[in-house]
Amino acid sequence: LGSHGSFLGNTAEVWFAPALKIPVASTVGAGDAFVAGLIVAQANNESLSGSLALATAAAAASVAMPGTQAVTSDAVKELLSKVVLEKWR
Repeated sequence: LGSHGSFLGNTAEVWFAPALKIPVASTVGAGDAFVAGLIVAQANNESLSGSLALATAAAAASVAMPGTQAVTSDAVKELLSKVVLEKWR
């Protein structure tokens, strides 16, 4: 969904996270950052909702950076509290 947000679900639950409203410097690597956040969360046994929140924050941190600069964990942590999750099922 890109700038509209993202869904994450399994057979038991489905979550939606609207994209964070932040200034966009570059969208290059946003999807990669999202997947990286998802992998890190799942590797750390996060819940489905927690995984979506971390992935969303990582993607937002990525678009705030110009070009292909690496996302920092501090930037992700700062944005994590701003992620809003909606349970769809």
